[in-house]
Amino acid sequence: MSRFDLVLRGAKTAFLPGETVEGAVSFNLDAPTEAIEVRLVWFTMGKGTQDVSVVDSSRLEAPGGGGELPFSFTLPTAPHSFSGKLISLIWAVEALVLPTKLGSDNARIEFVMAPEGREIELPTEEELKSPAQIGFAARKAAYQAAKGQQTTGDSGMTIHK
Repeated sequence: MSRFDLVLRGAKTAFLPGETVEGAVSFNLDAPTEAIEVRLVWFTMGKGTQDVSVVDSSRLEAPGGGGELPFSFTLPTAPHSFSGKLISLIWAVEALVLPTKLGSDNARIEFVMAPEGREIELPTEEELKSPAQIGFAARKAAYQAAKGQQTTGDSGMTIHK
């Protein structure tokens, strides 16, 4: 019976942009294989067309029928992991036995890549309408309009009417 596993070093599930993702492919296959390809990918899930991007890949040649092969990828600065009501963007490392054929062994491990090391959660439409979600600039503009003032540009300059 074949065994094909993918693990990240330290069992990490969250990374910052630019960090290194390290791990290993561990396998014991019923038949020797030509190679194993490890890929750094991101993909979208949800409504609409799915987007998939292979950011980097590494072909590990002639590993035979079993063993453990290390891999390492440096993450780019974007896109960041996010999750919303309609769509999510997910990062993963995938490993595939080559040559690929129907029923080939493969593995995937998903992780988060974003500033602060946590997935960005997109607000729902209801949350966007709530007063708590109105940004500081919008509150300031509303306050100044009520007092008969107007703020222009990013300078924060106040013009009195």
